[in-house]
Amino acid sequence: NDLRGKLLYAHQDGQSGLMRDPWLEIVPQIRVKRVFIDTSYRNKEVALTYVLRNDSRVSRVVVLEPEIFGRGKSAPRVKPVPVLVYAEQEMRVKVKAKWDNPTLWQVRKPYLYRLTTRLLPGSKEYVGPVAGAGALDVHHQRFGFKEIWTEGRALKFNGETLKLKSM
Repeated sequence: NDLRGKLLYAHQDGQSGLMRDPWLEIVPQIRVKRVFIDTSYRNKEVALTYVLRNDSRVSRVVVLEPEIFGRGKSAPRVKPVPVLVYAEQEMRVKVKAKWDNPTLWQVRKPYLYRLTTRLLPGSKEYVGPVAGAGALDVHHQRFGFKEIWTEGRALKFNGETLKLKSM
């Protein structure tokens, strides 16, 4: 009933149908559902918070393998992380990496990095990804390195004071 008026329609003559195009999304049983990327200019680091989802009835060890790419720019190497994802559960995993000299996102030069994360099959005695096994899931996300904070009455953006004008 809560879908009426959103996806379905009913006509006076008794006919009904869909109002919008439906779509089918095929996703792996164990997957990266979402990634929250927090960059910190002051701490010189990037924090990646993953939401992993396991729709299968079996708990599995997987290897979370993040990799950051920039157009010829240096990016930190993030170590692969073994994770036990429980059956029919969703969980969060946080990974941090130091980043001494990122290319900062700026209003007039919006530089974006690309995060590619592979979710690989792992083993109970973790020594790395299972050799020869393909990725269970691959997730891509773009992001800019930026941080906004206040210092007293000043508003800071990537270490520079923002000067706001009223209209």
